[in-house]
Amino acid sequence: MSDAIKELFSQLSEISDSLLKQGQPSLLITLEEIHRKSLLLSAASYFEFRLSEGVAQFCEHLVGNHSPILQLVRNKAISRQYHTWFDWKSGNANAFFSLFGKDFKIYMDSVTKLDDKMSIGIKSFISLGLDRNRLGGVDKLVIAPTSRLGGL
Repeated sequence: MSDAIKELFSQLSEISDSLLKQGQPSLLITLEEIHRKSLLLSAASYFEFRLSEGVAQFCEHLVGNHSPILQLVRNKAISRQYHTWFDWKSGNANAFFSLFGKDFKIYMDSVTKLDDKMSIGIKSFISLGLDRNRLGGVDKLVIAPTSRLGGL
């Protein structure tokens, strides 16, 4: 995870602890709601950046930095397209894997079936993206207080 997200978590946790010690439950509840939403948006944006850059770097490796193909991929497959790479409601990354062809999707199906940790990670990632989309499209997204963000 990025240092910026860790720093955000640390700062908000510090303020929460201070409000708890000061006996400010109303402010603490408000801050924790903002805390959850801020961390959700930050983590989801971080993953979007990393995946988008990863795809661009992969393409650059294949075709070279000055290739018009790289610019085509950046302009038409990456820029403002991230949200279309996934079927956020599906709970899996099959739509994304399919973008790389049938053989790659079949390969990733077999990998995720054998690797429970990867399968859980993908489900968590998709859930994070779905929650981010809900937060962006709805004024209020309730993120269950029982969801502990320390595991991000």
